[in-house]
Amino acid sequence: MRVALFGGSFNPPHVGHLLAATYARAVAGVEALWLMPAWRHPFGKPLAPFGDRVALCEAMAGLVADASVSRVEEELGGEGRTIHAVQRLRTRYPEHAFRLVVGADILAESPRWTAFEELVELSPLIVVGRAGHPMPEEPPPGLGTPLYLAQVRMPAVSSTEVRRRLAAGEDATALVPAVVLEEIRRRHLYGT
Repeated sequence: MRVALFGGSFNPPHVGHLLAATYARAVAGVEALWLMPAWRHPFGKPLAPFGDRVALCEAMAGLVADASVSRVEEELGGEGRTIHAVQRLRTRYPEHAFRLVVGADILAESPRWTAFEELVELSPLIVVGRAGHPMPEEPPPGLGTPLYLAQVRMPAVSSTEVRRRLAAGEDATALVPAVVLEEIRRRHLYGT
């Protein structure tokens, strides 16, 4: 099976995540999409509890064909990086071919990632455009041949803005899928 892996903090998942997941699932030639919420933020940013973010991702996954949530980062005990998650999944599912969904903004951060070139070798990239971040004309050196999903840009939505709005009691309905927002409120997350 060809599986797109879409990792992130998902703190919380928003419509940009939903659109990127749906787009990758629809056009990248994969049969399934697995959301992989991070156990901890790789650069130390505070996150809502892992179990809550898993539940939010599960709510969003129900909106994307053949999408589910992987808890592989939890299994790694919090010290893992994306490379470790992909290595674990490749060991567990040797019959699967994995691709990694990333936003165009991630390419500029690739030097900060652990073993990024090996990661791309194990799970070639599906690069999705993100508003405010240019899509390179060609892959940066050492990244192989990512599948660039045209020049489509996902909307400029950020989890930071969603959290700010929720904490201030402002409307976030245009930024968060309704089922995710309902789960956020049920769990009293982000100041709701």
